[in-house]
Amino acid sequence: MSEPNRTGIGTLAPGLLPAAAPPTRWLEFHAVTEIGAARQTHEDAIVIGGTVAAASGAQVAGVGWIPPGGMLFAVTDGMGGYAGGAAAAGVVAISLAGCAGRVPPQNWAEWFEQLSDRVAAAGGAWGTAEMGATAVVVVARPDRWEIVNVGDCRAYLVNQGTVKQLSVDDRIATPRGEAVTQSLGGPARPINSHRVEFEFPPKSDDAVPHPVRLVLCSDGLFGAIPADELHVLLAKPGPPRAVAGALAEAAYRNQSRDNFSIVVLDTPQPPAS
Repeated sequence: MSEPNRTGIGTLAPGLLPAAAPPTRWLEFHAVTEIGAARQTHEDAIVIGGTVAAASGAQVAGVGWIPPGGMLFAVTDGMGGYAGGAAAAGVVAISLAGCAGRVPPQNWAEWFEQLSDRVAAAGGAWGTAEMGATAVVVVARPDRWEIVNVGDCRAYLVNQGTVKQLSVDDRIATPRGEAVTQSLGGPARPINSHRVEFEFPPKSDDAVPHPVRLVLCSDGLFGAIPADELHVLLAKPGPPRAVAGALAEAAYRNQSRDNFSIVVLDTPQPPAS
């Protein structure tokens, strides 16, 4: 993983409650965004609660209780090949940070429609009318989690060693390679956001909740690492910092052609009081 321009934002990011808070669910996370091995500009961003990190090498980490109202995590990716990709990712990230989990589940579709219009309006004002971004969002609450995505940023659930993709890829194969079929911004059109919700923590066959992991990432990560290797790394034992580091190292080792962002959310057993 590259070292220049690395920043850390504390060990308790804004939004999580300290250990003295009333027990709900314990959460540990580590997030990083990187320029990758080939790009000259950085067009990804990560969102942790009300915090946005958009500089290559930025890291955000935290540990504590999930607040009763929930906490939002997201990865957003500016569209490569179009002017204004970084700006589009920034508009999406800042909007998500301002929302910070207060969007009712039934309003996500409408909210993303309005956000797409906002990105398009910004692009028109800045002379980058075609700029756009993709995004994946998780709102972690003590009793249920929901994942929403537009485009090809992904969310993976790791439960008892099994890796499952929860997001839906808006991309198709073309003669020139794969192309994204849906993004936020650009010409006015309906936005079909994809949403999944599940009880948290999910129960196994023996009805006993187990620690789980959720990983958000942009396509620069899963596009650089073969699927089999990626699944092994996603399920890798260890704290979120080690898992995020191993994923980033693998992306660089495979000469990632795009920016990439990673958010690793773990639900370990809370420390003894």
